[in-house]
Amino acid sequence: MKSGLSWRSLSLVPCALKAYYDYELENKKHLLLTSIQDTQRGLLTTTNQCSCIEEALVSLEGCNIGCHPINLSNLDGTWRLQYTSSSDVLILLQAVATFPFFQVGQIFQKFECCHQSNGGVIRYVVRWSIPNLLEITIQDINISEEL
Repeated sequence: MKSGLSWRSLSLVPCALKAYYDYELENKKHLLLTSIQDTQRGLLTTTNQCSCIEEALVSLEGCNIGCHPINLSNLDGTWRLQYTSSSDVLILLQAVATFPFFQVGQIFQKFECCHQSNGGVIRYVVRWSIPNLLEITIQDINISEEL
């Protein structure tokens, strides 16, 4: 019995599936990044936005179901925090919104899990400052030419 498929066309199937998978993965990453925009790292997130973000996360995580277990050494390192729902970080962001003299810069998550198979440590690294504490502003100074 002869079919319309040849061994050559069958060999293209894995390549096409891989390309489709990569395309879908990038689309899901883009959707997640788009959904966290304008939330000020999670501080100004509405209930509807939280639902959209959670759906985007679950969809992205679904790309890895059954494929490969998480390799912790790939996570090891310092990652810039784009969004969080963690109350211990959100309270810092709320303090910035409440107290204008307190500034929080970049927030990072440092994963320490290299050479471990079942866990590790995650630390938050927060760049913060109180800028006006040591600043001196000088204005309206008349300098005499007679010295």
